[in-house]
Amino acid sequence: MLLDAVEIERLSAGAQVHGTSRCRCTVAMERWRISSHRRRRRLVLPWSQRRCRDTARRRAKEQYQSLKIIDSIAWCRDLLPNLAISRKLRRVAVHPTCSTTDLGLAGALKQIAGRLAEEVEVPVGTTCCGTAGDRGLLHPELVVSATREVRLVLIDRPSDAYLSANRTCEMGLRHATGRPYESFIFLLEELSRPEAG
Repeated sequence: MLLDAVEIERLSAGAQVHGTSRCRCTVAMERWRISSHRRRRRLVLPWSQRRCRDTARRRAKEQYQSLKIIDSIAWCRDLLPNLAISRKLRRVAVHPTCSTTDLGLAGALKQIAGRLAEEVEVPVGTTCCGTAGDRGLLHPELVVSATREVRLVLIDRPSDAYLSANRTCEMGLRHATGRPYESFIFLLEELSRPEAG
C-alpha cells in the first residue's frame, strides 16, 4: 500500500494530531496496521518527509526488535543434529553464492552438504556466478563467462547433485553449466524424510 499525502490525510482524518508529539504519518501507520491486521501487505511511506521516516524507523525497531532473523543455511545447520539422514549421495557439487560467502556461511553450506554426500566439491574457479540478482537472466553471457572454469570442472567430474542457496543463481548456473542446480534444502528434505514403513 502506497501512502501518499492524500492517503495520509484520509487515514489520519479526525485525529487529534496538533498539539501532540504524533505526526500524521504515525496516526496513518497505526490505522493502516489495524486495518491490515497481520496480512502480508507492503507499506510504502513518503520518505522525503523526515519526520515520517524517523517515526517509521523507530516504530519498526520497537515492533521487531524481538525477532531473530536467520539465514536458511544457518537454520538448517542448527537443525542437522535433529535430522536422521537416511542415505548419502556419492558426490555433490556446491556453489556458495556471494551472499553466502559474505555472511560467512560457505563453511556451513559445505557442512550440510557433507551430511548429504560422501564427497563435497566446490569446483575450482567457483566465485561469483555472474547472475547478479536478475542481471544474468537478462544478459546470460555474464553467467556463461563467470562460470566457464566451473563448467569445465563439472564436465570432468560429474556429481549426483548440484547445490546452491539462491534461486536466481541456481537458474543462471543451470543455464550456463547445463547442470541441474537447485537449493540444498530440497536434497536435505529428501534425504531426511522418514522412510515409509
